[in-house]
Amino acid sequence: MLALACVAASSGSLKELNVALALFADWLAYKLSLQVTRAGPHCPVAVESKLAWRKFVHQSLKHLVAAGAGDTNLTWKEWAVITKKALRALPDQPFVLAEISSDLEPLRVLIIRSPAQQGDTALSVRFDQGIAQQPAVDGLRYETIHQVKGETHDATVVVSFRLVDVEFTFPTGRTGSLILHLKVLGSRMWRALAPGICSFGQ
Repeated sequence: MLALACVAASSGSLKELNVALALFADWLAYKLSLQVTRAGPHCPVAVESKLAWRKFVHQSLKHLVAAGAGDTNLTWKEWAVITKKALRALPDQPFVLAEISSDLEPLRVLIIRSPAQQGDTALSVRFDQGIAQQPAVDGLRYETIHQVKGETHDATVVVSFRLVDVEFTFPTGRTGSLILHLKVLGSRMWRALAPGICSFGQ
C-alpha cells in the first residue's frame, strides 16, 4: 500500500494523486494506530481541520517522492532503504501538524523491508499496469447515527452515557480498545448480540 501510494503520487495524474492521498492516509493511520473519522481521508479525531489533514498528507507524499520513493526503477531493497529514511525524517518536517506531532514519533524507528524474495526485483515489474484503487484497511470510525444510516459494519457501538472499556476483535484479526460511554446496551446484551466481536471490561 505504501509503495503504491508513492508511485501514484509521482505519476503526475490528478486521479492517481487522489488514490495516493487515500492510500497513504490509510497506511499512516493504520501504522500509527490513529483513531480516525471517515472524512479527510482517514482524518485523525485529534485533527479538527480536514483540509489541514489533507494538506499534511499531500506534503508528506511530496516529501517521499522528493526522496525517490516513487521511482519504479528502484529495486524493492533500494526502495525500502530510501523510504525508511524519508519516513524517519517525517516528524521533523515543517509541515507537520501540531495535533499529531507526538503521534508521528514512532516513525523515527520505523522498519521497512522489501517483500519476501523480491529484494532485487524492480518496482516497475509490479506497477507497470498502472495504479489500481485498493480496498481500504478496516479501521475504527466515529460518526453520528445519521452519517452511518444504511451502512453495513462488522461491529457498531452506540455512544452516549455509560462508561465502558471496549475491546474490539474484527473478523480480519485486527484488535483495538476504547473507553466509551454506552447508552442502554449493557455488556450482557452486547455479548449476546456480537459474540466474538466485542468483549467488555469495567
